[in-house]
Amino acid sequence: MPDVTVMRQRRELHALFAALMLPMLAITLATAAAVTVAEGRTAGPDHFRIHGAIPLATLRHAPEQSAPLVARLPGGTDGIVNLGCAFTGDAEKGAREQSAFGEGAIGESNWCRVSHAGLEGWVRRSALREGAAPFNSGAGFDCTAIKTVTERLICQLPSLASLDREVGRLFRLAHDGLERRSEAARTLRWEQRAWMGWRDKCRQMGRMMQHCLRDTHVLRIGALRSAHEAARDPEGAASVGPFAFGCQGLEEAVHASFVAADRAAGHGGFMALRLDGEDFALARVQAPAGARFVANAHGLQFLVTGDSARLERSGDAPMVCKRL
Repeated sequence: MPDVTVMRQRRELHALFAALMLPMLAITLATAAAVTVAEGRTAGPDHFRIHGAIPLATLRHAPEQSAPLVARLPGGTDGIVNLGCAFTGDAEKGAREQSAFGEGAIGESNWCRVSHAGLEGWVRRSALREGAAPFNSGAGFDCTAIKTVTERLICQLPSLASLDREVGRLFRLAHDGLERRSEAARTLRWEQRAWMGWRDKCRQMGRMMQHCLRDTHVLRIGALRSAHEAARDPEGAASVGPFAFGCQGLEEAVHASFVAADRAAGHGGFMALRLDGEDFALARVQAPAGARFVANAHGLQFLVTGDSARLERSGDAPMVCKRL
C-alpha cells in the first residue's frame, strides 16, 4: 500500500499547482485571446500616413512610450506600411483616446507596428490615418540604401523625393553634355558634392528641416538650368526656364526657373528667382488669376500672367515686369 504521508504530499502539491498555475494560465489565455481579437479588428488599411496636425510622430522599438527611439516621422509622412496593430494597455483608455482624437484615427488599438524607408518600429495609433501606397517614383538616389538623416526624410516625403529626382535628372543631363574628363565636368561634379554637403546641413534646422530641404532643392534646380544649356532638355522635364523678365526700376533682368506642380507628390510648384545677384526659392500659392509665387521669409511675391509679371518686395513699391 502506498505510504499515507507520500499520498498526502502529492495531494498538497496538486492543490498548490491548482492555486498558483491555473490562474496564471487563465490570464495568459485571456490575454492571448484579447490580442488575437484586437489584431483581427485592427488589421486596418495596408498603409498609414502621419496625421498632418502632428509636427513629429515617434517610431519606437517597442509599443510603449519609454521604449528606445528609432526615428521621428514628420506630419504628413505617407506610404507607411502597416504590420499590425494591437492593444498593449487599458482598452477603456484607448477608446477615450480614440474619441478625443476624432474620426479617422485607427481605432480599437493603441500601438501599430509599421515599416517605412528601411525603418521598422511602433507608432501610437492616435498619430495615424489611412494612407496611400509608398510613392514609387523614388528620389534621385536609392531609398533602400539610406545613409543619412537627410536622405531618410527625402525618401519619407514625396514632395522632397520629387524635387530630388529633378535635381538628379538635371545633373545627369548637364554632365552628359560635357566631356567627362574636362575641367568643366570636374567642376560640375565638385559643385554637386558641395551642394549635397550644404543640403545635409538642413538637419541642423530642426522642425524647419523640411522647408530648408525644399528651398535647397529648388535653388539647385534653378542653378543647374541657368548654368547648363544641356539641362534644359524638355524631354520628361519637371522644370522649365530660366526666363528673363525686365522689371521697372531694376537695372538688371530678373531670371526665373519654374518647377511644375506635382499633385501626386503633394506640391503645387516652385520658382527659383535670381534678383539683384541673390537667389530665392518661392512656393506657388493659390491666386484668382495667373501663377503667384511667394517667399514670406524674404517678403517676396512674383505674380506671372502670360508674358507679364508683377514683382513685390517688402519695402519697395510693386514693379511691373515684362518677359524679355
